[in-house]
Amino acid sequence: MKLILAAALVAMLVAPGTVRAQAPTQAPGGVRADGQPVGGLTPPPAAVQQPQVQRIDPRDALRRFIQKISATARRLKNDFVVMTEGGLELLEKIDAIDTTRSVPASTYIRALDGIVVQSLFLHPPINKAKGVVIH
Repeated sequence: MKLILAAALVAMLVAPGTVRAQAPTQAPGGVRADGQPVGGLTPPPAAVQQPQVQRIDPRDALRRFIQKISATARRLKNDFVVMTEGGLELLEKIDAIDTTRSVPASTYIRALDGIVVQSLFLHPPINKAKGVVIH
């Protein structure tokens, strides 16, 4: 035990330039009664600044991602075909000024060659000989 204390003391004396951590300073206290400051002793609370968070629209991020894939693939091979499965809601963007309006995402549309829509049947197949709907 004495050896450990002696080694710690020697280490502190040998390295005098080391910086020791200090506890953060606290704001001065005040007197409160029923949750209200009494006698003006409590300083006004400092304004807490919230960090600015940049919100990323996932639809815009996906559009940009597919546009980059399309541009890169067509640069390497001119006849490369880009098709998406579903994602019809990506064809329109909500107007930044008037959120009740939507505008076509024309750059995204130009990056695509087609869209695959599953289960797109306008009517069930009909047996023309019998005039019966086939299930």
